Amino acid sequence: MRNQPSFLHEIIDLSGSPYEIGFQRGKMFKERLQRDMKKLTFGNPYYADTWPKPEDYNLDTIKERAPGLYPEWEKALEKTPEWLREECRGQADGAGVPYEKMILAGSWFPVILPPGGEPGAPTGPEDDCNGFIAYGKATVDGKPLVGGNGETDHESLRHMAIIRYKNDKYNNFVLQNKSPQYPGTQCGINDKGVCLFGSGVSIKPEIFGDYGYRGIIRRIVLQEANNIDEAIDLFKQGPLMGGQHIYLADKKRAVHIEYAGRNIAVIDPENGFDAGASPYFSTPKTQEWCNVISDNTDPEYGYHVAKARGLFRMERWHELFEMHKPLSIDKIPTLLGDHGGRGTGIVQEHIEGACPQGSDYTICVHGKRSRGTGSTGGTATSFHSSSFGNISQPDKLKFWVAFGNSCEAGFVPFKPPK
Repeated sequence: MRNQPSFLHEIIDLSGSPYEIGFQRGKMFKERLQRDMKKLTFGNPYYADTWPKPEDYNLDTIKERAPGLYPEWEKALEKTPEWLREECRGQADGAGVPYEKMILAGSWFPVILPPGGEPGAPTGPEDDCNGFIAYGKATVDGKPLVGGNGETDHESLRHMAIIRYKNDKYNNFVLQNKSPQYPGTQCGINDKGVCLFGSGVSIKPEIFGDYGYRGIIRRIVLQEANNIDEAIDLFKQGPLMGGQHIYLADKKRAVHIEYAGRNIAVIDPENGFDAGASPYFSTPKTQEWCNVISDNTDPEYGYHVAKARGLFRMERWHELFEMHKPLSIDKIPTLLGDHGGRGTGIVQEHIEGACPQGSDYTICVHGKRSRGTGSTGGTATSFHSSSFGNISQPDKLKFWVAFGNSCEAGFVPFKPPK
């Protein structure tokens, strides 16, 4: 396993009561949180004229502008664990920002941080992340492995941090954004061996709400689940506002979850291996809800192209598995750094969206610049870049992150705190 990072990120240890953990985080990211709170707004991203001014991001405006969504938010808030609300209160106090705005930003309600604070600014289209699960017949020792590539513009990675949480209730390690939606996480592992990697999928506006919720359920699962069955129950119980792939495992088995709104599918493959790539869903139950925000400034990019690329990359994952099975931990960086393409086996040239052999757009993505502003204020990319790679080995409580493209960056090991 390579162990030299392309660049290091801070490792933050937070401990104490939920309120104390939140307060520590609020003080630590005070400047960023205060700046971001001044830009927060909400609305349907497909219709920019629904966006109120950031200063009107409060409960009264939401009741007025979104009377149908507000009751859903209230129900979701009732399901929010008390420890999470206490963390949110502590973060608000630590950062010196209103608790009302923090609980809205940190809840399941639709939240958008517009680039530069300007609603409706252009963003890059969504191809997003990819990942896999393997266990049983699919691995050398039968033990689960989980991994994936997180894709966005590289500017986004500057706003992420490795955080270790520890108190009497929970003990885990996550890769997390510093934004006001702090409860969410991209990936992580807890001291029971429950681990996950998440990949967002844009869904049709009929089930709008994925901006607030999808990352938060991952954090709740890592805090509260003792095994994979408890984790699946938590995903099913939540107000499933949003779409995503979840690559989930404990020390014994692994599953691939696809959900869009309240349509959830749990994939537990007989051969022990499954993989996915946003924005493509593989199950009929979820596939019809998939959506892509297309880049109208790029004539080569459209909804059908993005879905085709998602299908291609999913098939490429299965091809890689057939080439390298059974999988071991040492093989995973090679798979995550793959730049194969059409003509290499089952993925043939005639498949729409298939990438040329040696392409920078396969499992590891280097991206292609486009006009416009990205969702974090950076330059948008027609094809997102792989900002980080992630591997989990739950039976060993080991977790690796490669900061940057997986084909180049070393995978740095981490463990939950003792």
